[in-house]
Amino acid sequence: MKLAIVALLIAGLCASSHAYSRTILDAATKLQLFTFTRVAGAGGIPLTNNEFEGTIFLPLEAAWSPLLTRLGMDLNTLLRNQPLCAAIVNYHMIPQRILRTQSSFMPLPGQATVTNLPGQGVVTYRVPVIRNGKLGDNFFVQGVIGPVSQLVKFDNGVAKGVYHVISAPLVPDLSFLLGPAPASPPLLPSPNVYSYIATVPALSWSKQFIDIAGLSAVMSQPTFSATLFLPTNDGWALGAKQLGLTLPQLITRTRNDLLMLLQNHVVNEPRPLSSLPDLTTLTAANLIKLYIRDNLSTGQKVVAAPKSSAFLTTTDTFVGLSVIYQISNTLLA
Repeated sequence: MKLAIVALLIAGLCASSHAYSRTILDAATKLQLFTFTRVAGAGGIPLTNNEFEGTIFLPLEAAWSPLLTRLGMDLNTLLRNQPLCAAIVNYHMIPQRILRTQSSFMPLPGQATVTNLPGQGVVTYRVPVIRNGKLGDNFFVQGVIGPVSQLVKFDNGVAKGVYHVISAPLVPDLSFLLGPAPASPPLLPSPNVYSYIATVPALSWSKQFIDIAGLSAVMSQPTFSATLFLPTNDGWALGAKQLGLTLPQLITRTRNDLLMLLQNHVVNEPRPLSSLPDLTTLTAANLIKLYIRDNLSTGQKVVAAPKSSAFLTTTDTFVGLSVIYQISNTLLA
């Protein structure tokens, strides 16, 4: 039983709409990936070629901040640097078509694939997972200088080629433009979901529940891939009240009770809500349905479970291969 629950939590295979677009610009515009189109425009890279025959990786709109932080500049500064913009966009383009079903997506350590940026490639690979008792795969692409990026939409036609939407921009070696990187401090461990939660004071009760439920090791894995709706401390207190309990009483429930409660808050794939339409339905780890809708009076997104609902109090927070949201209430089923 324990292994099945853990498998449900670490599983995830992102869905493809297999949509077709006439040009890369059409695809990016439909998906509202405006930062990518602005960077391409600033770099002088045309996105209107309806004869494009290769593969392009389109980063999610909300995922550019880590790249800008790594470059030490804001978006406006990047857009004023034409060679840098061109290098970044070319690094997301591959001359040939690559589908996730092809041998390019081999198990770790993966296969290097040449990009349109001369002399620099990306590594594509897949990681086997168990989903609802069946073997499946998650698909990843990684640049020369991290981070690992997961395919969140894939195998969509564009012109005569294909595009995949990825969870974060790919980062090439840019020393030929920016010069040698300054000496860096000793490397810290890669961020993971559990270590991130431990640093957020508003999620201290979430951390305690995760510890008691025995999920800390799973959520510390670099391959842990999910969407987490984590109640703030006030959100847990509100949920306990709805159950006729206090927070101290709730935390003394059995390990299995807390594990089942936590599973209401986990979706076994990263689904950034900024890229999802209103009235989207997601499936939690324990197979209950979660409904995502827009609250027109407040402008906030709401996640609704069978017996309760909550406002999202934060936007997309990408940690490793997962995306995390803080919510105002406990999701009850």
